[in-house]
Amino acid sequence: MSTELDTQQRALREGVGDVLLDVRLEHGLPAVHVDPIQVQQVLLNLIRNGAEAMAGGQDKRIEIACRTVGNHMVEVCVADSG
Repeated sequence: MSTELDTQQRALREGVGDVLLDVRLEHGLPAVHVDPIQVQQVLLNLIRNGAEAMAGGQDKRIEIACRTVGNHMVEVCVADSG
């Protein structure tokens, strides 16, 4: 899973330009069954929308945080400073 996350992070960072992308992953995240392409598409859309909403702003930051919730579930939160 770590290799997949590294690949996802590189792809996401390439699409945000001058926006600081802060990725926070809880240690020991469980393996989850997802379609990595669908997750990447959702994250890219959220990040691009956030970057567009912050255009012209000064503190352009997007945070992606992943944490364990319950048994074998992971919550992914995406927030921007706009």
